[in-house]
Amino acid sequence: MKPSVSNDYAALARNLFKAIDSKDVDKFSSFLDDEVIFIFANADPVVGKADVEMMVDGFFHMISGISHNLFEVIVQANQLICIGEVTYTRLNRTILTVPFAVVMAVAENRIKRYQIFVDNSALNQPE
Repeated sequence: MKPSVSNDYAALARNLFKAIDSKDVDKFSSFLDDEVIFIFANADPVVGKADVEMMVDGFFHMISGISHNLFEVIVQANQLICIGEVTYTRLNRTILTVPFAVVMAVAENRIKRYQIFVDNSALNQPE
């Protein structure tokens, strides 16, 4: 039996977060459409896969590690909503864990719009 679209999208979400947690920019960007719109918290949107790769690579170099704990993946048509906690390990090895939600629009197994709702402002504050 062929998996349902919702199961396919839930698997896409789990695999996406595994790629992010590995800090592998190429693996992460393989999920993205060439013209993706990427919005990280309250930052300005970044448009286009190449620019998103540069932005994410820069962010990965600002932290020692990242780990997502997905609580729920909601699939509605071509929309994915992922809810969970993200744990950042700073370069000085201190830890910050905060809740997050990510809303994605997916078409043809590529993420067209990726919006992250998170308050990680404490990430840059001294511990």
